[in-house]
Amino acid sequence: MFISLKSVVDSQEFKDVKILAGKDGLYRNITSISVNDLKTEFMSPETIETGDLFITSLHQYAGEENPEAADGYVQTLIDHNCSGLIVVTPDNLRFITGDIIRKCDEARFPLLYFSEAKKYSDIMKTVNKYIAIEIYNSSRIFRLQKVLSEKLSEEEILAILDSLESDIQTCISVIAFTGKAASEILKKEFEVNALTSSRDAFVDCNYIKYYIISARTPELLSRHMNSTKNKIKEYYNVSAMGISGVYEKRKFKKALVEAANANKIARATNVTEFYFPRVSSYNIIASTADTEEAKEYYESVLSILNEHTSPQHREEVIETVIAFVNNKGDFKLTAKSINQHENTVRYRLNRLRSWLDMEDDGIAFYETVSLIAKYSLFCN
Repeated sequence: MFISLKSVVDSQEFKDVKILAGKDGLYRNITSISVNDLKTEFMSPETIETGDLFITSLHQYAGEENPEAADGYVQTLIDHNCSGLIVVTPDNLRFITGDIIRKCDEARFPLLYFSEAKKYSDIMKTVNKYIAIEIYNSSRIFRLQKVLSEKLSEEEILAILDSLESDIQTCISVIAFTGKAASEILKKEFEVNALTSSRDAFVDCNYIKYYIISARTPELLSRHMNSTKNKIKEYYNVSAMGISGVYEKRKFKKALVEAANANKIARATNVTEFYFPRVSSYNIIASTADTEEAKEYYESVLSILNEHTSPQHREEVIETVIAFVNNKGDFKLTAKSINQHENTVRYRLNRLRSWLDMEDDGIAFYETVSLIAKYSLFCN
C-alpha cells in the first residue's frame, strides 16, 4: 500500500518541481514523509527507514564554508534506501555539488528541488493525501475481491457495498473498464473526484477498474450511465468497457461478475463496449466456466485438435473458430479479420468438422464451435 514518487511528481501540486538527479529512481515507493534539517552527525540511523521521503532547506549547512558539507547527509539517505530528498529553497543550493549529483544518478536516488520557497506543510499535505488515497483504495480492492471470490451472504455483500459508498441508491449497474489514464495528473484527479462523489463508487483494481453507479429508478440510471461512460472516456484511453445489467443493489455481486465477464468478452472480441446480455448463451457459459464439466468439455475438444495438429496449427484453428463465431459465421468477414484468404478459412473449418465427425450436421458443428469460442474466453 505505497505510492510511487513518480505519482507525486506528476501531480498538479508538484508541477513546479525540478529533478536535479536520480530521475531513474522515481519508481521508488514512498512509505512516509518528514522534515530532516539535521546535520549528518546529529542524524539517528534508527529513525531513517527504507522508503522515507525527506524535505530539507539545507539551512543546517548555511554557515559552512566547505561546499561539500552536505555530501555525507545525502549519502546517508542513499545508504538507507530512502525514496528521495526534496530541497525547498535556492538559498543553500550551492551545497548540491557535482559529486552529489553524480552519486544520486548512480544510486538512482531522486533529488528534487523547488526553485521558489515552498512550505513544508504544503508538500507534506500533498504527499500524505496521495498515500492516504492509495491506502484507502487498497482496502477497497480487498473488499471488492472478497465479494468476487468468497461465498458471502446477501447481508455481508450489502454491508461491503455500503462501506464502498453509504449513499448507494436502489438501482445499480457496474462498469468494468481497462485502459490507461491520459496522464498521471488526470488519473489522480479522476480518483479524487470519484472517491468524493455521492451515490457511486470507484475501485481501481490496477488492470481492471470498477465503477459502480446507482440511481433511484432504471430510467435515471440509464441517463447516469451515459454521462458516467463519457466522463470515464474524458480521463482514460479506454481499451475495453464491460457493462452489467441493471439490478437492485442486493444483486451487487451478480452485477460485478457480469461487468467483469463483459469486459473479458469485449477484450477478446476487440470491441470497445460490451453490455452483458440478459438472454444469451454467455449467461450460462460465464456461470459454468469454472465447473469441472465445462473444463472437461473444453479440454476434450482441445485433445481432438492435439491429435490432428501441431501446437502452432492448433492455435491457428482456434483463432479461426473464434473469428468465425464473432463474425456470425460469415466466411468473408472471418477471413478479413484474421488476414487470411477465404479458402484458408473454409479449409480449416472443414478439417475441424471432419475431426469432430460433424461433416453432415452443420447446426451441431456451429453450436460446438460457438461454445468452444465462448468457453475459450473463460477457460484459458
